[in-house]
Amino acid sequence: MTLTDGDRVLIGTSIIKLVTTDGPPAPASQPRKRLEEVAAGRRTNQVRSMSGAIDEVPLPDLLQLFGSSRKTGMLVIKTDTDTGKVFLETGRIVSASINDSDALTAEKAVHRILAWRHGTFYMEPLEKLDLPVRIELSTEAALMEGMRILDEVNRQGLPPMRSALRVPKPLRSALRELTAEQLDVFQVAMEQTQIEAVLNNSALEDVEIARALVVLIQRSYLEATPPPDE
Repeated sequence: MTLTDGDRVLIGTSIIKLVTTDGPPAPASQPRKRLEEVAAGRRTNQVRSMSGAIDEVPLPDLLQLFGSSRKTGMLVIKTDTDTGKVFLETGRIVSASINDSDALTAEKAVHRILAWRHGTFYMEPLEKLDLPVRIELSTEAALMEGMRILDEVNRQGLPPMRSALRVPKPLRSALRELTAEQLDVFQVAMEQTQIEAVLNNSALEDVEIARALVVLIQRSYLEATPPPDE
């Protein structure tokens, strides 16, 4: 297999990103010493968790690496507002949750988590998974469906996902003018601080939530403030 600039390789509990450089090559003894240190760490702590930032290692890339290496364990992802868990067995996704909520199906939790772009992660290797409910989802299938849903959500015209949400007081319009679906989304939005958190914590389909949020913002039931860096 030929590696190119930007490729990531999973070695034990380390993810190595290939980056080309014009600088002088490192002395031969340094890479050898580093490999010896990694090997020593592996011998003394076989269950050490892997951790990092999804800003640097996107979740789709991370799950593809775990799939190709047939990892078994629990991947935990934390954002500013939510905590997601993806359970893997020999590289396949067998369960997932957001905030340990029973309101979301495992499939929806997987697709939502795959859309996250900011946060941290750690992977806890496990020899066996004891799960009350299991799904069988390949990484490739999850990625394809997750990207399809994200494309549909983006077409709805939402502000940036990390935009802050607030309910203006007083409300300019009556709640009775909203549909049942819009009311459900509004209720979730009253308890959340970001657009992304509303999608993460509502049992409705993401496209339905996005449509409702657009209406709620346009009709001033909600106010959205984009983050300063977007």
